[in-house]
Amino acid sequence: ETSVPITVVAGGQTRAESVACGLLEASAAATTILVHDAARPLLTPQIIDAVLDGIGDADGAIAAAPLVDTPKVVDQAGLIVAGADRASLWAAQTPQAFVADVFRAAVAAASAGGTLDQATDCASLVEANGGSVRVVEVTAANLKVTRPVDLLVAEHLLGGRAR
Repeated sequence: ETSVPITVVAGGQTRAESVACGLLEASAAATTILVHDAARPLLTPQIIDAVLDGIGDADGAIAAAPLVDTPKVVDQAGLIVAGADRASLWAAQTPQAFVADVFRAAVAAASAGGTLDQATDCASLVEANGGSVRVVEVTAANLKVTRPVDLLVAEHLLGGRAR
């Protein structure tokens, strides 16, 4: 097993600012940057490897899952105004990995343009800066814990060890 040095960095006021703070501390020699949200505690080495391998000839790769529910576009009153074909829609997850120079340029461009905090994920930053990002399909085991029921599911998947 390889030892990797770890540096703890204070986060920013938003997710995007926290990513930018971490990026500032990343080694200038790094060729790949991997970002992962702590809200996905069931991360496995296999998912990390799949995302890193997924970069290939693209500028980045993200863990993602094809939508299984039918998406709807709704207005402010909660009324459906349009449907969307789920065949080409994927739910972005983390980890997300990028060619370091491409990611640094995307974060710098968004910071300079005042759009850093509008990005809901890192892939959006790279896409907005003209980069290419590939999706890598992962299983439902890469659960995001945002609601109390998600914690119960995570605990179950961990065999009751979460508490």
